[in-house]
Amino acid sequence: MEKLNVIFANRSIDAYFCNLNQTPLTSSWKSASDASLQPHTVIQHLSMGMNAHINLDLGIAAAETAKGSDIQLIQKDFNLINNIIGCLINIIQKDLEEICAPMKLLKYVDNKSKESVVRFSITAARNTAWANAVGLSVLQKNMYPGYIKYLDDKINLVASNIINPNFSQSLILRTVRIFEPKDIGEIIKFLKD
Repeated sequence: MEKLNVIFANRSIDAYFCNLNQTPLTSSWKSASDASLQPHTVIQHLSMGMNAHINLDLGIAAAETAKGSDIQLIQKDFNLINNIIGCLINIIQKDLEEICAPMKLLKYVDNKSKESVVRFSITAARNTAWANAVGLSVLQKNMYPGYIKYLDDKINLVASNIINPNFSQSLILRTVRIFEPKDIGEIIKFLKD
């Protein structure tokens, strides 16, 4: 599990420094970085980072940790990491609801599941990341970069949907944005406490 955690964490750190140094980075991380310069809601910014880090990075990290048939040996650790992330996301969403009451409306954007939008995204991301890990783990080394690019392009479409939500989601997100604190430092301080 330690190797998986280190590879997983290093991918987001690498993306940060690629962006900082203006060197090439994946499309999904580039979209998250570009979105950070726009006045989206906190939950959209968090979702953009989670999209790149979980959908893309976690699958790659798992594939790099265990190749071929060994990938099944780390599924328990993979799921444990996702469960921890899911718990943290629920805590963050509750914190955000405290500083911005309309955030509670986001729980019910998906009328079929009545689950939190973020929790639903985590479940979908875990399934996507695991499928990506399994697919990557059996590839020959020369096919790896092209397949990662293919995955990244698909994951970047999710980023586009986060930033350009459907009509009902957009209405709720606009309401949330009006009531959210505008000071990023205040939000970060609140989430840290």
